[in-house]
Amino acid sequence: MSIDFLKIGILIIFIYASILNLHGKINVDQRKRRLFCAFATIVLSVLTALRADSVGSDTSAYIYEYNNYSNYSFLMIIKSFPSCWGYYSVGKIFHGLGCDVHLWFFFIAFCFNAVVFYFIYKNSEDIILSFILYISTGIFSFSMSGQKQVCAMTLCILAYNIYLNKEKRLIPVIIIIIGSFFHQTALIFMVALFIKNLKINKINNLIALSVSIIVFISGSTILRNFITALANAGNRFGYYQNNISNYSLTIFFIQLMIVFVYCIYFKSINESNYSGFFYCSIISLLFFFLNKYVSSMFRIGYYFLFFNYILFPNSVCSENDSRTRVLLKLGAGTVFLTYFIIFSNINYQMFI
Repeated sequence: MSIDFLKIGILIIFIYASILNLHGKINVDQRKRRLFCAFATIVLSVLTALRADSVGSDTSAYIYEYNNYSNYSFLMIIKSFPSCWGYYSVGKIFHGLGCDVHLWFFFIAFCFNAVVFYFIYKNSEDIILSFILYISTGIFSFSMSGQKQVCAMTLCILAYNIYLNKEKRLIPVIIIIIGSFFHQTALIFMVALFIKNLKINKINNLIALSVSIIVFISGSTILRNFITALANAGNRFGYYQNNISNYSLTIFFIQLMIVFVYCIYFKSINESNYSGFFYCSIISLLFFFLNKYVSSMFRIGYYFLFFNYILFPNSVCSENDSRTRVLLKLGAGTVFLTYFIIFSNINYQMFI
């Protein structure tokens, strides 16, 4: 029986969080928050970097391309890969420095995890629940496959972190444009910069709920396919690795439940100035729904999915009743971890 190093690594992160929590709450102590986020960044980055070429649909292709960078000049890269020349140019620099391909993988993974966990560290009221959401809702899995878009997403999240700190759009817009050199889909993320302060009112709340319900029931295949997905859970790895649209459908269903929670706590979301996150979550929800009909729409949905890593924990933490708050956290954590264990499409192996 092969050892699942990925789940062992995630278990180690949870154990480390438990140790930090022994002498004071991890969500209150800023030093412990930093230590946890740094530790999780390093562990997940190492696991991503050491993956075998069988992990992720494009890993073997990335390894082949990296080992053949010597056959391309920078000018040839720009001409041959006009939509993602930034990715290949940086990769060629690493190759020219004599770096192993797995060091290149580590660099990409570390940058991505670092900006995600910085975003969590600065904004989340429950970093453990944010971490659970991160590993269970698809983006971490995707980071082992879609490296070009991961580079673009890294720059987009970096841009948004800067925007939150300075409230000026020029530098974030420039960074997002640079991100489009790695993957052109990055340009759509600019929407997030212009809806940050859009408040949620009862009308907007009703519209969001209506849209969510309509998109869920509008296609006659949606619920049937979701039930089929559940029925095939016993053969989950083969089923989901060969059926991305259904895997995206389960993420859509999870997001739909999350949006219902937001609609309950929309007043606290408004008061905390995270209303823009709510609309970004709705955008992500819609793109995951559209993926059922238009291939690869989930890729755009991923740009907006990470807002849930802040908004959901903060919404739950805004519950005034302490018992209800604890039950919500335990219930949500259990649901997301169960989803990760049962429906994750990562058949992880190390290359060594």
